[in-house]
Amino acid sequence: MATGYASERKRFVPIRTDSLVDNTAAHFDVYTLLEGGDGNAKPEDFLLYAKAPYTWTLRELTDLTRVGIQDLFIDESQRRNYDRYLRLHLETPEIDRNEEPRFRIRKVQDIGQHLVESCFLSDIDQQVVGKLEGVANELVLCLKEDPKSVHHIQSLAEYDLYTYVHSVGVGTLTTAVAMKMGISDPEELKTYAMGGILHDVGKKLVPLQVLNKPGPLLPEEWEMMKAHPTTGFELLKALDLPKEVLEIVASHHEKIDGSGYPDGLMGNEIPVHVQVATIADIFNALTTTRCYHRKRSRFEALMFMKHHLRGKVSPDVFNALVACLVSEKELKDE
Repeated sequence: MATGYASERKRFVPIRTDSLVDNTAAHFDVYTLLEGGDGNAKPEDFLLYAKAPYTWTLRELTDLTRVGIQDLFIDESQRRNYDRYLRLHLETPEIDRNEEPRFRIRKVQDIGQHLVESCFLSDIDQQVVGKLEGVANELVLCLKEDPKSVHHIQSLAEYDLYTYVHSVGVGTLTTAVAMKMGISDPEELKTYAMGGILHDVGKKLVPLQVLNKPGPLLPEEWEMMKAHPTTGFELLKALDLPKEVLEIVASHHEKIDGSGYPDGLMGNEIPVHVQVATIADIFNALTTTRCYHRKRSRFEALMFMKHHLRGKVSPDVFNALVACLVSEKELKDE
């Protein structure tokens, strides 16, 4: 744990100057400790150097190092923002591909969760999209090596963390269902994974009190919620992403009977990759504990979908979902 410098109102913790990266925006205030300050530093010994949001440049970071400033300081209350910054901008941890896929997929999901969190808490740029493509590629490799590794994805999360874990879970399950439908090209599968991971990114502009409301949404709250596919598309359309990814983001709440939103698309108007992401989204949501419903078991969720979504989702896609989650023995015993 970092040594803290207490003041009457704040507790400052040091951060390494070399942990800051050229051409990146920091969403935390940065302070310097005036010459002569020590572990008993007073508030006046700390000088606000950079107020958030602040974009660092290589020249400035080089100058700080050249004059001997190896440590800067942040208010401990902004530690979480600094941790998010590190997860986004420092090198993504390497995945040991010698590990069994059932263990590896959890680590891939954890990395993806932090990157999705960064999408929600700061601007989405090509850099984070590139890192998410790496996560999508690792998910594809795990599932191609062992399709049953889909059973080991994490599905339980609370409060706002739900969205981050859910997004990566949907990306994984979307890929697994696509494989069951005969898709084998790694690049195409990566597109399915990316669409699933990014499908809910528009929710970053939906207030948390609406996302996590335990009771029914008011009409105006429901309108906020229904806007998230379009919002997500608008946030991503300027980035270098395949059109299939954007279609998943924009249309993952459409239903083949025309009852979905935002455009009321029907039947073949909804591309297959969107239909796959839709069914993965529904299943993952049903099998996760939320403030407004209990977590269903795998079989409870599949039975609910079978009876309540008849005519709303593709039977072929639903059967592929069942096939990738249920063993042959379980199908015979059903």
